[in-house]
Amino acid sequence: MDRQTVVELLHQAGWAYDTRNVNWLVDLFLPDGQFDLRIQDGDVLSFRGQDRIRNLYVDALASQNDQRRHIITNVFFDSVTSTSMKVKSNVTLIAVTSSVLTVVSTGVYTDQLIKHEDRWRIKHRFEYLDRPF
Repeated sequence: MDRQTVVELLHQAGWAYDTRNVNWLVDLFLPDGQFDLRIQDGDVLSFRGQDRIRNLYVDALASQNDQRRHIITNVFFDSVTSTSMKVKSNVTLIAVTSSVLTVVSTGVYTDQLIKHEDRWRIKHRFEYLDRPF
């Protein structure tokens, strides 16, 4: 059951971004959570804490005038305990503008999740993208 809950959390993160619901998206992270992003061979950008993660998402959404769709696939679990999980998944990012669909990027999420107060939340997300989004 916990595995399915975690898979749903990954999908919720994509859905929250796509619907521009930053509060929902940030709430999926622990208060001291971390998000690291690497695009192609660039430097890793690190954002620690919900406020910095929120600012990242707000800024990214402000620069996009299209509808984004995150498609999360190939989810598998590297490690599982009763209080933590390490999960990998693929993401395909599609942009929709004027009825045109464009694959913007593809990549891999590596998520460390912690069961906190009876709820799974993201402790650390590392996102690698094959090209800029």
